Amino acid sequence: MYFDLRDKELPSTRSEKIFTLIISIVLLVLLVIEIGIDYEPKKISVILFCLFWILLVGIHELAHAIVAVFLGWRVDRIVIGFGKILCTTKVFGIATEIRRIPIEGFILHEPQATSSNKKTRLQNALIYFAGPGSELLVFAVLIFLMEPQSLFSVTNSYPKIILQCLAFSALIGGIINLIPHGIITVDGEIPNDGLGIIRCLFK
Repeated sequence: MYFDLRDKELPSTRSEKIFTLIISIVLLVLLVIEIGIDYEPKKISVILFCLFWILLVGIHELAHAIVAVFLGWRVDRIVIGFGKILCTTKVFGIATEIRRIPIEGFILHEPQATSSNKKTRLQNALIYFAGPGSELLVFAVLIFLMEPQSLFSVTNSYPKIILQCLAFSALIGGIINLIPHGIITVDGEIPNDGLGIIRCLFK
């Protein structure tokens, strides 16, 4: 995604942390049991889908940043995930944070040069589209490399399962981010990529 959550999160209490940890462990144990019973390679699809989702969040946010820099905008920060900051680093010279739950992200940016309102809005729409566009590009490349029949068939071949999970993680991520909706935060409603594109083009 492409917004600033302003980091205004209420601190978790000790009981909330313990409850979250217990629920997480229970769900993980149940998942392992389900995969282990009558194991087939295709059962690891859930785990692969989640791992690829995290990888694609990074690609998604990096695409926002790359297009913003290419268009002459300043990118102050890339954030992967939400919650407590686990580590900070620099990617292509941009301060980057990896947070506790890496299932979404955002970038902080602003235009450096003064330009017309229409041009700024069009550039902003391109930056919004870059994230989901990168995911849809991954899906398109995989469709090109694999036969569509192979991509959509049930299989126990590990290489095919890996490519299928990557393809569907990319497709679902791209589509979800393009479906216009707002995200409610302490600062009010913030648009997702799809809603951001619409507002840039028609407001």
